[in-house]
Amino acid sequence: MTSHTCDLLVTGALVVAEDGTFEANVAVEDGKIVSIGDDAPRAKRRIEADGLVLVPGGVDPHTHLNSDWPFPDERRPADDFAAGTRAAAAGGITTICDFVYHLGDESLHEAADRVRRDGEVGACIDFTLHVVVSELRASFEDEVEVLVEHGYPSFKFYTQLPDFVANASRYIDLFERIGSAGGLAMFHCEDAAIIDYCCRSLAAAGKVAPKHYPESKPSPVEDSATAWAINLASVARVPAYIVHLSSAAALDLASAARARGERVLVETRPLYLHLTVDRFDAPDEEAARYVGTPPLRTAFDAERLWTGLAGGEIAAVGSDHVGFTLGQKYCDGDTLHTVPKGMANLQTMLPMLYSEGVATGRITLEQFAAVTSTLPAKIFGLYPRKGAIREGADADLCLIDPDERRPVLAADLKSAADFEVFEGTEVTGWPTMTISRGTVVYEHGELLADAGRGEFVRGDRYEHIH
Repeated sequence: MTSHTCDLLVTGALVVAEDGTFEANVAVEDGKIVSIGDDAPRAKRRIEADGLVLVPGGVDPHTHLNSDWPFPDERRPADDFAAGTRAAAAGGITTICDFVYHLGDESLHEAADRVRRDGEVGACIDFTLHVVVSELRASFEDEVEVLVEHGYPSFKFYTQLPDFVANASRYIDLFERIGSAGGLAMFHCEDAAIIDYCCRSLAAAGKVAPKHYPESKPSPVEDSATAWAINLASVARVPAYIVHLSSAAALDLASAARARGERVLVETRPLYLHLTVDRFDAPDEEAARYVGTPPLRTAFDAERLWTGLAGGEIAAVGSDHVGFTLGQKYCDGDTLHTVPKGMANLQTMLPMLYSEGVATGRITLEQFAAVTSTLPAKIFGLYPRKGAIREGADADLCLIDPDERRPVLAADLKSAADFEVFEGTEVTGWPTMTISRGTVVYEHGELLADAGRGEFVRGDRYEHIH
């Protein structure tokens, strides 16, 4: 290697690789990692990284950047693939996993191709796609094998939707077909009956302001549906992936299922690790900023999620990023039903997890790399191309300065969102450089990648990772 000139060489960093954490040089050529070790070949660009931590670029398993949302235009999220992936690059993320929603009479494959084209035009980093099934059509079932074959192995379901509740037994048939094809079923877990009861009770008491949102969806809403989803997936013999889990009880259910041999994987999101329900003790406009699904939970729930991360019960942390402006997030007269759900987390997810997890000793560097990159890449069939610092993999890398300490500020956001739920939080450990397929796309506060640079990454069939 020493007589060869590579495209890029990162020297002296603490490298978080699958086989350990050690100081090494990482050489890149043609967008791929070609060596990891003591070699220091000549390079077109040499990055001196002494004192920095090199982790695999983040693989965010849960984003919402495509433009197909059931909101009126004035409440349509501000972030699209272009704006959202800029935020991702600034946050050390090199691959996002977005969602396909079928429109009108579209087939699932037509919808996936439409969103893929949208991503290829707008994204500055790589992306893959999950397919949402929001209603049951006979034709959808016949598309499963073809979709999996074409790189769409993950299918998402909302347990609270009327069609799901009414046709659950037929959905089991679909789950079975997904499992047989080598796919994965993702579940948004909410119980429609409990939500209906809680909302009627709140309305009768005149409690419809945004601050009452957590009361409309208490923990049993999530816990009940999590148990249901796990059981449906078990009967259908399909791996189950529980998205944005927030409650201690739901995590206990998932862990108990895994202990008895079920294939259940859990994702959580930054909101539930770093914030608690007391944020809703605020005026309506401020409370509305924290409206997401599920709602914020208690400090007990948050601590249980941290132990779940440390103990390997949680496989992935996903941003569930939806970028709104303040003007979109709250309008005069909004109720707990009309405030749009979601907020921007792509840029802050990795630094917040590093600061509150690694820097505090709650999780290790290796666990950080696993839940933000390696495990999501494996679950959704992107590994070994994505998710690891290893020879032959895409050179998707993030350099973190473990000593950089500064507050989170909305003014620093690269997305179209103009508010930050972690505003003012002092964070230790910030990404200083993001490398996507060997190209530096973010460096010391400056974005260096254009829309349309990102590529669609085909997901392979699900491979059981435990």
